[in-house]
Amino acid sequence: MWFVHPSLMGIRQRDLKNGLKKKKINSKKAIKKIHKQSFACEPDAEDALKEFIKGHQSEYYPLTGRIVTEQKRKPGRPPKNGNPDTVTRYRLEVEYTTDEKAVQKTRERLSCFVLITNIPDNEYSSKEILKEYKQQSSIETTFKFIKDPFYVGPLYLQNKNRLETLAYVLLIALLLFNILERRVREALKHEKKPLIIPGKKKTFR
Repeated sequence: MWFVHPSLMGIRQRDLKNGLKKKKINSKKAIKKIHKQSFACEPDAEDALKEFIKGHQSEYYPLTGRIVTEQKRKPGRPPKNGNPDTVTRYRLEVEYTTDEKAVQKTRERLSCFVLITNIPDNEYSSKEILKEYKQQSSIETTFKFIKDPFYVGPLYLQNKNRLETLAYVLLIALLLFNILERRVREALKHEKKPLIIPGKKKTFR
């Protein structure tokens, strides 16, 4: 089952946006640097272009490049006939584009997550499955009670049956704890004065 969750979408879309921005900045810096280089022969320029595209290619910002031939004057004093000696140099021109389809596909993927269940479709709807999934936090908070070393210390039992029995005892204790907690909450609904909890906070919960 696929679900679109607004809060997840916001967080992941922001991370994607920041990641794309960083990739674009890095691409611009790398392109600016390679544009300043020149090569003495065309094969060297071709190898450099292939290596650059291979090392900086991105699924979101595909690169294209070409080799440009330039004639540059040799350094030093020009000859008396007025025609300066030139040398042929090769440089690279690289550009990047934005693959909007790839960006949109990633946006859609990041805005969804998968829930797998063995409950038949005719028993629970997708919305009900999502609701049950979101309520897991209360279950995890409850089980945290028996995982606390303050209540359950190291176990030295080696017999499998004794370990299983102790686990049932702990579950029964947890059940009793929840019943007492529920009774306290119900009783607080009829109280006129709030409880003072740690931190000197007042609450009816």
